[in-house]
Amino acid sequence: MASPSKTTKYKVKVSDGNGCSAYGDLTITLRNSILKAIIEGADIACPGDVVLFKDTSLGKITSWYWNFGNGNTSTLKNPPAQRYPPSNSFFPVNLTITDTSGCEQNTKKIIHSVNNCFIAVPNAFTPNGDGLNDFLYPLNAYKATNLEFKVFDRWGRMVFKTSEWTKKWDGTVAGVPQPTGVYVWMLRYTDADQKQVFLKGISTLIR
Repeated sequence: MASPSKTTKYKVKVSDGNGCSAYGDLTITLRNSILKAIIEGADIACPGDVVLFKDTSLGKITSWYWNFGNGNTSTLKNPPAQRYPPSNSFFPVNLTITDTSGCEQNTKKIIHSVNNCFIAVPNAFTPNGDGLNDFLYPLNAYKATNLEFKVFDRWGRMVFKTSEWTKKWDGTVAGVPQPTGVYVWMLRYTDADQKQVFLKGISTLIR
């Protein structure tokens, strides 16, 4: 098997079972550039959002083909902004690029279009393992940054703290279930407009 380190021309001989042979030339051309498709863009689409996509692919690229998963396509390097219906659905965005040698590569990015991005904390939760309202956490905080969520019991003891909205309080401290009652929560975050937000409220743990 030939494994050239540069573009190389070979003489090729082909023989069949009857002893007949044929000769020809074969040139193996190595590309000097790396081809790699890369998509930059948001992962979450809130209601009313326009989602911008940017191509940061590597290589000597001559063409682009985008399929945004919402019925739209484009052949521009950096295509028009896209909208996605608020449906709590996932939309695959595909990009195929072609370089000067005619080689192609594609990549995919998933957009999660959510129904609601209004951040709120439930006024009650029931951590009983039934899969309904089992946790206390800030809802819909998909695009919040610099988030800090704290929960305190009636004596002011902090029973839960997180900087990730996907981490939820299950009503326990060090594995010990906490009693039914009212708990105070505090929430700080930076919203999509880069505004600092502070919220405070109470939630009832019900067992």
